[in-house]
Amino acid sequence: VLETLKFNWFGLLLGIVVALFIARKLNARALHQERIANLTPIANLRIDLNQKQLVNIATNESVSIQNKPLCFFTALIEFCIQHPDHDLLHHNDVPLELVSRANKTFGRLIELGHTKRKRPDFNANLEKTLSEIRAVLDMVFSNNDPCKQRFYPPRAQGEGSRSKQHSYALTQICRQH
Repeated sequence: VLETLKFNWFGLLLGIVVALFIARKLNARALHQERIANLTPIANLRIDLNQKQLVNIATNESVSIQNKPLCFFTALIEFCIQHPDHDLLHHNDVPLELVSRANKTFGRLIELGHTKRKRPDFNANLEKTLSEIRAVLDMVFSNNDPCKQRFYPPRAQGEGSRSKQHSYALTQICRQH
């Protein structure tokens, strides 16, 4: 039985060639995916309180925003980074921590000389405030819809829109964005 077993050098050589071919293909695919990832713009947003603008860092697109939506959006981002699993429902009052952050941002606008008015009620007209934020985000990310979704407060859809049972929390956001 041992006499019939022989080493096949051709099979070994063919195996090495096939392994090198597969390794080269996998490496080329990884490089291609890395190039695509580098070409895709990253969704980074800068909130400029000095100019009262939202700025898309990838395209340098900037849009001015009113005081109340600016303060609320800034506070909403900070709140959602600190509490990523917290639901923000329309039928509940805005959490006190979120209102406190919005008031702090409004105080900063007063310090910068942008307004002398009294602090707005961030619980009042919540849907209008969120709609204004969405409109500005539509303009800032006009050429980049996928990146916009990270900052976009979700809208109610279907029957839930009547009962306001959906959350407007930003669930995909983190500090690096």
